[in-house]
Amino acid sequence: MEDGIITSSRLLLRKIRRADIEQIYDIFSNDRVTALYDCDSFTSRQQAERWLDWNISLYKDKGIHGFRWAITLIEDPCTLIGSCGVHCVNAKFHSLEIGYELHPDYWGKGLASEAINLLMKTCYEQNFPIKLNRITAITHLSNFASISLLQKLGFQQEGILKEYGFWKGEYQTVRLFSLLKEDWKKGIFSIDNYCV
Repeated sequence: MEDGIITSSRLLLRKIRRADIEQIYDIFSNDRVTALYDCDSFTSRQQAERWLDWNISLYKDKGIHGFRWAITLIEDPCTLIGSCGVHCVNAKFHSLEIGYELHPDYWGKGLASEAINLLMKTCYEQNFPIKLNRITAITHLSNFASISLLQKLGFQQEGILKEYGFWKGEYQTVRLFSLLKEDWKKGIFSIDNYCV
């Protein structure tokens, strides 16, 4: 995590950079991506720039408050096809929350599972800035692709959080998933098992 680059057989995760602005705008201006996301589709490049600036600023604190990585194909590390990262980092509780998105052109290929597996492996097995025991994720109630991804990686649904947040002009109810470090260690989560 120190150099900000991790790889699998198909993916390279790296720090987000200013050259990614067009791909970021392309992803977050796509209604298919944001339909079940906690934001509206971007309508200007200024929104993409603000998102980019915020995520670049997180690298300065070495992950203590979170970070976001660009998801790229290993043969084309300059082209961002999505992003993944951590937020809601709670050093006192040894926990954090993950988030991710992928351009629709890359859906259904197992790439999101592969990226999240890399992310969790980094969090649980490498030198993460805090002692970590629990990773959580939330999904829209009907985001069945994301629900399936999390369950495939060993996450368990803990329950429904009623009116958990407010976006798109209304209160949103979500599903809460978690994966404890002990359960991660017990499972066999080979990245190559999730590339189908």
